[in-house]
Amino acid sequence: MTREREPQRRGMALSGRQLKILGCLTMLCFTIAASVLRNGVLRANQFGSAELLVRIEADPHLTIMAAWASVLQLIGSLSIPVFAFLLVEGFCHTSSLRRYLLAILACAVASEVPYDLAMYGRPWSLEGQSAMLTCAVCLLMLRGLREFDGKRGAPAWLMRLVVLLAALLWTGLLRCAFGPITILLAAIYYLLRDRKLERILLGSAASAFYITAPLTGFALWIYSGARDAIRNKYLFYAFYPAHLLLLGIIAYILARTA
Repeated sequence: MTREREPQRRGMALSGRQLKILGCLTMLCFTIAASVLRNGVLRANQFGSAELLVRIEADPHLTIMAAWASVLQLIGSLSIPVFAFLLVEGFCHTSSLRRYLLAILACAVASEVPYDLAMYGRPWSLEGQSAMLTCAVCLLMLRGLREFDGKRGAPAWLMRLVVLLAALLWTGLLRCAFGPITILLAAIYYLLRDRKLERILLGSAASAFYITAPLTGFALWIYSGARDAIRNKYLFYAFYPAHLLLLGIIAYILARTA
């Protein structure tokens, strides 16, 4: 059994488990907003933007629900840097990249129908792929970047750029959720893993497109380095498809009873 590393600091600190809980809770807020409120209550996937706006303006209840959806999405944006950071931590400390990648891919497959149901209101859609597929592409990118560890000079940095651009291209072609920002953050957190201040500052700047996301910089700064025992990590894998399926069903029911 893998033992947890001892925290690297005393006082205010977050362990890997606590970061994962933070990520899951904020992700839950995002999914409630995107699925239950937008697709279930507002039925945003059934109307065009102009028609939806008219409906919201004409109904005070829908106006309140739209406001709550916006608030929860802002909270949900906090999860993006957290999971990009944890993915890099997992990559750097895993004893088997193959098993790590297979676990991510298995979770992506298990999440496909729940994701489509939650985000698009039907059990199968090619409009987009879940964030787990984004994570799989990230791991492949990190494996490519590792080939140039310790190498300096323009040729090495050019190859790092090629690896980064290839990952961005794949997430675009596959229409992966949060693809570009997750790829960019993972690259930053990996390449600057030995320079903590620059890592957090540049990551916060890169995530500023999602207004609230840079706020997670504090949580990442006080990360202690303590990681989960191996028996616990699969609970977090299971949370992703489980919460998508539950909220997708709720949204589906609401949309058809509204």
